[in-house]
Amino acid sequence: MAKFSEIPEGLQYIIRATRNRMLSVTDRLMQSDRPENNSELLAYRKKLRDLTDDDAGPAITINDDDMPDLTWPTKPDSILVEERKVPPFPQNDIDCNQLLPEWSR
Repeated sequence: MAKFSEIPEGLQYIIRATRNRMLSVTDRLMQSDRPENNSELLAYRKKLRDLTDDDAGPAITINDDDMPDLTWPTKPDSILVEERKVPPFPQNDIDCNQLLPEWSR
C-alpha cells in the first residue's frame, strides 16, 4: 500500500483524470439555485479531492494488471441521475495512447 505521491506518475494521471471527470459531473449540482446542494454532495466532493492528498487520501495498491486499486467514494443518489446526462468518453476510433501524456507512453 502506498500514498498517492509514491505511485508512478502515469498511475497518478489515471487517478486524477478519473477523479476530475467524477467532479465535473457534480459541478452542475453545486450551483446555488440547485436543491441537491447538500451536505452529502459536499462530503462526496471533498472525498474525491482528498484522493490525491497523501495525508487524507486512501492507501493505494497496484493490482496484477499494474493499475491503481483504491476505494472510490460512494456516489450520492443525486449524482446518479446527473451522470446519465454527461456524455461518455469518446467512442470512436481514437487510439488510447493519444489520451495519455507523451511522457507516459
